[in-house]
Amino acid sequence: MNSHASPRSSSRSLSDFVFTVAEHVLPAIGLCRLSRSIVNRHYADPAFRPGAKSLALARIAEREGEYEAAEAHYKAATQVEDGEPDPYLYLGQFYERRGKVQLAIRTYEHALTRASQEAELISALETRLQALRSRM
Repeated sequence: MNSHASPRSSSRSLSDFVFTVAEHVLPAIGLCRLSRSIVNRHYADPAFRPGAKSLALARIAEREGEYEAAEAHYKAATQVEDGEPDPYLYLGQFYERRGKVQLAIRTYEHALTRASQEAELISALETRLQALRSRM
C-alpha cells in the first residue's frame, strides 16, 4: 500500500489549509479584503454546499465590524439552505452576540424545527433557548 498522498488529495489539503487561513487568520490581522477574495474563489467550486460561502463571508464581515453585511450573509445562508438547521444556528449566535435576544430566540426556534434527526443539536438548542428565555 502506498503511504503517499495522491496529488489530488494533497492539493485538496493545501486548498483546505489556504481556505482556513483565509477565513480565520487573515481577518484577525486586518486582511479582510484578501480573505474575501480567497473565500470567493474557494467557494466557486460547485462541490461545496450552497450556503457555505455566505456563512464564511458572514464570519469575515462580523470580524471586520460590518454587522449589517454579516447579518445579510447569515440570512442569505438560511434562504439557500432553508431546510438545514446550521445556518439558523449561526444566525442565532450572531443575534445573541449582538444582544438581540428576541431575534436569537426566534432564529434558534427555526433551527430547532429543522434539527429533527440531530439529538445533540436539539438538546443544545433547547438548553440555549431556556437560558435566553430566562433572561426575558
